[in-house]
Amino acid sequence: MLSTTAAADVDRLRRFRDEAQAASSLNHSNILVIHDFGDFDGRPFIVTELVEGETIGRRLRAGPIGLNETVAIVTQVARARRELSESAQNATNVS
Repeated sequence: MLSTTAAADVDRLRRFRDEAQAASSLNHSNILVIHDFGDFDGRPFIVTELVEGETIGRRLRAGPIGLNETVAIVTQVARARRELSESAQNATNVS
């Protein structure tokens, strides 16, 4: 859920909804699936898939990351970023 402070900011709320709409149309193994989004009692929310495992923040706090693990993480992020970029490019070409 978006905080009430953030939801009161018109630009932030618009960006939240726009990004939820755009992300919900993506289907890629390195991008979180968005199942639904909307408002509940005036508070915007997003419903996503449950992803088991450790967050990158928790992993970083656990100690240094070796080269192989770093390469694996960066590769996943790069693949997701490429998908986002291609999706945005396709949306622009359709408009």
